[in-house]
Amino acid sequence: MAPGEVALTTPVDEKTQVVVLQSVQPIAGDLDAAFPLERFEPRILTDGPIENALRPWVPATVPVEVAPAGSWGERLREAAADRRLELVTNDEYCLERCATLRRDLELPQRLGVSVALYRDKVLMKETLAAAGVAVPAFLPLEPVPPPSEAAAEEILGALGPRIVVKPRREANNRGVVAIDSAAGLERWLRVHAGERGWEAESFLEGTLFHANALVQDGRVRPLLVGEYIGSPLALEGGGAIGSIAIAPEEEVAEQGEALNRAVVAALGGAGQFVIHTEFVREPSGRAVFLETAARAPGGLISEIAVLHSGVHLEYLNLRVQAGEPGASPVPTGVSAAWLWFPRPAAGEARPPAISCEHRVEILPAPYPIACSLLAWDADPARLREEICRVASL
Repeated sequence: MAPGEVALTTPVDEKTQVVVLQSVQPIAGDLDAAFPLERFEPRILTDGPIENALRPWVPATVPVEVAPAGSWGERLREAAADRRLELVTNDEYCLERCATLRRDLELPQRLGVSVALYRDKVLMKETLAAAGVAVPAFLPLEPVPPPSEAAAEEILGALGPRIVVKPRREANNRGVVAIDSAAGLERWLRVHAGERGWEAESFLEGTLFHANALVQDGRVRPLLVGEYIGSPLALEGGGAIGSIAIAPEEEVAEQGEALNRAVVAALGGAGQFVIHTEFVREPSGRAVFLETAARAPGGLISEIAVLHSGVHLEYLNLRVQAGEPGASPVPTGVSAAWLWFPRPAAGEARPPAISCEHRVEILPAPYPIACSLLAWDADPARLREEICRVASL
């Protein structure tokens, strides 16, 4: 045995196979940290480019297999015949497929909710509004009407002078456009006329937050509430985007936790998964739901959760899907934040100067994010001041 190597206490043939399905959203961390190699044999199964299976700065420590999604069932049945298999995902675009494959393989339905309610922005808001949860005014565009001044005025008349158009079943702000004029809406209608799968909703003034929790058979255990820094559409406009952890005793954290309980009560909480809900806190103090997902969040939210409360949200989501125990947040006394910076039109990306403890990743072209910043400090006020200063540069 080479120096530094550790003998495995469990024979290889007794390890649990863990297959992580991936298609569009890259895996955010080392899977051998989520599934220790002395007990598990993790690997990635993707139908996308192999280079997109992991974020650029995440080392490839587990095997990655590329195969058409239509062949996944047969491959997994063969694997399950060999020894115990667990099938998990944190990819929005694999949730329904993962649930179907688990059912076909007769694995426990640990994501037992109606995935459509957590994916379709119209269905989720209709269901939540019926349950008394505050949501923006919205209109399904099924199909998108032909472009005309009258159509644009009708939509704006129903929703207000500023709106947001979104695909009903996309994630990570794909296809999301903010529109603030009839002329702008008419231009958008001209591009998308006749298409299905769109919705429009009122643009709400206020501060944007995210609330994250662990759902276990209907029980909702709060994990992290964070305040977004910059608009979710900031990267496309040349600005930075990120978020900062909020202390659990703050009023807005309590609002986020209460909102997640209401969301799970309305949309369903069967099984075990992490929930990520976004909401706006209006100037009046009212919390208004925007959207939710039955998976751990993107960005570096999982990383700030580790620093702030000791729980990596993506690892937790994958582990509970595999039947492993959940985890409770433990305050660390550290406040944490993250920022992503867009690629400059010219010149090289430069790391920001920040006085707090931090970690920076400079990413190569053509990745749209030029620089990734994770920062933390024992003084929440100091961290907020620094992260807002850097975000405005």
